[in-house]
Amino acid sequence: MRSMELLRAAGLEEQLCTRSSGTFGDFTIIHAESVTGPAQRTIVQRGAWEVGLSPARSSGMMQSQVEPILKRRAVELGAEVRFSTELLELEEHATHVRAVVRDRTTGETYAVRAKYVIGADGHRSTVRSVLGIGTTGAGLLSSHIAIIFTADRELPGHSIYYLRQKDFTAAFIHMDDSGISVLSVETPGGPLELSECTPQRCLEYIHRGLGTSEYAITIRDVMRYDMASFIADKFSTERVHLVGDAAHTMPPIGGLGGQAAIQDGFDIGWKLDLALRGLAGPALIRSYAAERRPVAEITIAHQTGKYFQRMRPDKMNGAPGPDERFALGVAFGYRYRSGCLLTEEPDNDQACEDPATLNGRPGTRVPFVPLVRNGKPTSVLDFIGGDFLLIAAPRGRAWIDAAERLKKEYTVPLSSLHVSTDVMDPEGSWAERHGIAADGAILVRPDGFVTWRSSGIHEHYGTLRHALSVALGRATARPAFERADLLEETLDLEPALPEQEAPEIAPEIAAPLSETPS
Repeated sequence: MRSMELLRAAGLEEQLCTRSSGTFGDFTIIHAESVTGPAQRTIVQRGAWEVGLSPARSSGMMQSQVEPILKRRAVELGAEVRFSTELLELEEHATHVRAVVRDRTTGETYAVRAKYVIGADGHRSTVRSVLGIGTTGAGLLSSHIAIIFTADRELPGHSIYYLRQKDFTAAFIHMDDSGISVLSVETPGGPLELSECTPQRCLEYIHRGLGTSEYAITIRDVMRYDMASFIADKFSTERVHLVGDAAHTMPPIGGLGGQAAIQDGFDIGWKLDLALRGLAGPALIRSYAAERRPVAEITIAHQTGKYFQRMRPDKMNGAPGPDERFALGVAFGYRYRSGCLLTEEPDNDQACEDPATLNGRPGTRVPFVPLVRNGKPTSVLDFIGGDFLLIAAPRGRAWIDAAERLKKEYTVPLSSLHVSTDVMDPEGSWAERHGIAADGAILVRPDGFVTWRSSGIHEHYGTLRHALSVALGRATARPAFERADLLEETLDLEPALPEQEAPEIAPEIAAPLSETPS
């Protein structure tokens, strides 16, 4: 659901939900010897994740269905997608990055010059390797083959089974109404070559996992893969940033690896957008690694613990596995810390909190509080994804006026929302849930995380200006000031430019190498 909050900001929630029959509402996870045998333990009950933490819907759509939707949306928004393209060289300079790539279908080699590079190229990341960035962690855990198949009769749907028999460890997944199932089998002798994954061997694995040979099976595909656990020693240089499996590789057990990748991409995406528009300082780009790497560490530890708990308890030596309830904290309750957040004292050291008790503390996801707009249900999360968002409590109209003045005087990515005018708070709990007074306000980033909240009576304009400057990486956080005569201490925002003079960054693609002097 946290992933969907970000994907809905990209205009994709409707497609991802209407084309999927599966949701967390009817999703279950079971330990058993076989799919058709009795359950030894139900790890996650149906409906356990429907806990009212988000307005976003859930989707059981498979990755193979999601990726074409993401690709189409990227193209709609102006992206140029080049498949079968291999990175050969990467040079980082003070003002740009130069990459040499090869089209593997034509053999053409050419250079691309860019302001920034995102290394989203998986756990064997060429970008990470070229930069000389090492990794730390447990490393290889196990080798597997994944068998994609269909059966002549319905199999248990919207479920994951973790299967344990003597000399047989596997996971069975059947998530939607396409009829496609996946059996992932651990190969304890080490990785198998695909040539060893004969139809007969795969069929034997399927019969063993299902606990019966009565189904007529059609094998669609077979893949081999390794489960590993490690994190890149650093996520960023000045102009190159690692995301997803290039930055952190973890077992898929627990389902948070894909979410971590989506959030990496969203995080560096909105920050680079502001930088390329000339609205953010270098500190905002640097905050990507400062914020996302600790979250990755937490997520890796959780997923690796679940791998041993669910698939290889024989290797745990009696150690307790991760608490299932902690999964929601990892997914929703993590806390960011960086120089672009106006944190408060005292600051506890908690990395994750119960998402049901989030209270608007800077660095945490904005709490979900049901609101109403034009007679229809809404929430703050319906307004994220673009500019920073100032939200003022019912008696905080002065904050809205300060935001309007700020937008007139400076070029700032700022929108505002007044609770009781723009949206209604039927439960009357919005201010209290965000830890502010009825005349207070909060500042929310494009990713839905709180970057500042008011704490007492302030000089509204100066306080907001400083908070936004820090959030944009253009000023250093300092205690909120009270008097207007201190406003000129920090010239942290540039005056607004006429629209026709706004800076524009255009992509720079060099000529083919054959036409470029060495």
